[in-house]
Amino acid sequence: MKVFMFEGKEIPFREGQTIAGALFQAGIYGISLSKRTKSQVGSFCMTGDCCSCYVNVQNERVLACQTPPKEGMLVMRGELFGI
Repeated sequence: MKVFMFEGKEIPFREGQTIAGALFQAGIYGISLSKRTKSQVGSFCMTGDCCSCYVNVQNERVLACQTPPKEGMLVMRGELFGI
């Protein structure tokens, strides 16, 4: 099975999954960080409309619910603005 790294932890994934889907399957629900409170925030809609699942993929800000992972990809929690 292929893996990507999230916050230093190996996350297995299958073809067709998104970063958010693989994280949920691994039991990780706090995908992003609130800029205001620094608390973890999870994905809400899983369609890209709510923008609550921003992550940083090798210094690029992407939506975890819309982005497929790649083998060896480095993913970190992203900060949400206004939350």
